[in-house]
Amino acid sequence: FNLDDDSIMITWQAPENDGGSPVNRYLIQWDTDEEFSNASSPNFHKELFLTTKDGPIFCHIINLNGVSSSIARYGRVIAFNDYKWSEAGSIVSATALARPPGPTKNFKVIGTSGVGIMLNWSYPTPSCHK
Repeated sequence: FNLDDDSIMITWQAPENDGGSPVNRYLIQWDTDEEFSNASSPNFHKELFLTTKDGPIFCHIINLNGVSSSIARYGRVIAFNDYKWSEAGSIVSATALARPPGPTKNFKVIGTSGVGIMLNWSYPTPSCHK
C-alpha cells in the first residue's frame, strides 16, 4: 500500500486457498475512515475482473485530490470465486508525505529554426506492475 501526493497504489497476491473455485475478481476498497463507511460509494471502490493473463500479484492505482493527500487512507481487498465473496483481507493504512515527482517521460528536443528549439515531454505517472 503506497500513498503519495496524488495516488494510492494497492498491491496484493492471490489467496493461497481459492475455496475450490478459481478467484475471478477482486473488490478493492479504500476510505479515509478505518470502518470503511464510504466503501459502497462509487469513488471508494473498484471491482477488478481477471483474465487468464493476470496475477498472481495484482495492483490498482487510485487517483486522489492532492489537497487531501495528507489524510490517512485505509485499503483492503476482497476476493470472489463464482461462489462467494471472501472476508476482507488485512486493512492497511498510509498517510502521504511530500516527495519529489518521478522523472518526466518522452522527452524530445525539436529544432524549430537555426536559433530555436522546442522541448516536449510527458508528465510522470506511477507504474503498476503485475
